[in-house]
Amino acid sequence: MGTKLSKEVHDYFKEEKGSLCCRVLTSKFKKLKITVVKDGTEKVKIKKKSSFQFLIILIFIANLLIKDGSGSKKKLYFFTYKYILYGNQIYLLGDVRVEFINSKENKLFKTIKKLKQKKYRERENLFLAEGHKFLDFSITPKYIILRDGVEENFPKIDDFNCKKYIYSDTLFNDISTQENSQGVVLIYDFLSNSMDNLGENIVILDRIQDPGNLGTIIRLVDAVGFKDIVLTTGSVDIYNDKSVRSSMGSLFNLNINYLSEEKLVEFLKLNNYNILSSGLTNESVNYNKIKLKGKNAVVFGNEGQGVSKEILKVSNEIVKIPIYGSAESLNVGVATGIILYKVKEILEEYEV
Repeated sequence: MGTKLSKEVHDYFKEEKGSLCCRVLTSKFKKLKITVVKDGTEKVKIKKKSSFQFLIILIFIANLLIKDGSGSKKKLYFFTYKYILYGNQIYLLGDVRVEFINSKENKLFKTIKKLKQKKYRERENLFLAEGHKFLDFSITPKYIILRDGVEENFPKIDDFNCKKYIYSDTLFNDISTQENSQGVVLIYDFLSNSMDNLGENIVILDRIQDPGNLGTIIRLVDAVGFKDIVLTTGSVDIYNDKSVRSSMGSLFNLNINYLSEEKLVEFLKLNNYNILSSGLTNESVNYNKIKLKGKNAVVFGNEGQGVSKEILKVSNEIVKIPIYGSAESLNVGVATGIILYKVKEILEEYEV
């Protein structure tokens, strides 16, 4: 009878496209409509406050912890919408809301922990974003990870149709990239960026190395209203956790690509871009005197070495920001902001 019962129940759940989870209590039982199915055919609705439902709660409350494949215990925070009563056997059909993980042998934990390294991000095509701010964006992550004990602080996780997990403090600390974490990490698939159909005004970043600078520039470009960034090979990874955090979500709003210096120069020439490179030479013009054309590429260079000689050679103008005090130079993020807002101002004058 036991074998036959298991097969029948399994077939029923498969047909209903649900998950078979025995001995698990829903955390919001009283708010749900419950259906009892006898012999897989007869359906009887049970009122929310019936004594029978109360009995069911008592039966399952002692079994909130079940064992996973690694032998460790895990909790399931659960939305159950159906269960089957088969004689004295009771089965639940439901959607797992949040699963608790505390084993370092967990496969997903091992994968996420490695995402701090570029080679593993590229292997998995996944990147990590940390902080509650990312719950404000409409982009659906692949996974949401919460620190144990903070789940009530993030009701927004229910807005996303993805897998959600609660990690023990030890595991969460291993994947976190922040000293004072807010307790939420989101894992995203790589973004679908393309060199096709770039806009008339694009930003070029030549061998930018600091992830914080890159994130700041991504945010600036988004604020100015441009949509495309091209980085030369050797620049910092846009999916570096510091870059992602510094971008404050603007990463999701832009089309960001990488090209070798040779292919970049070829692309800019072929598509007739007016190339404006930041730099200090005898031919440099003040940023407020630049001349724009129909298509413009504004280039900013490496923090220490500036724009490469090869790109400077093909530039239509080399742009400088005058320094009136004793400072030797400006941070590349600051310089980007000053020049891009001037470019935007000039473009708006052209439109008028």
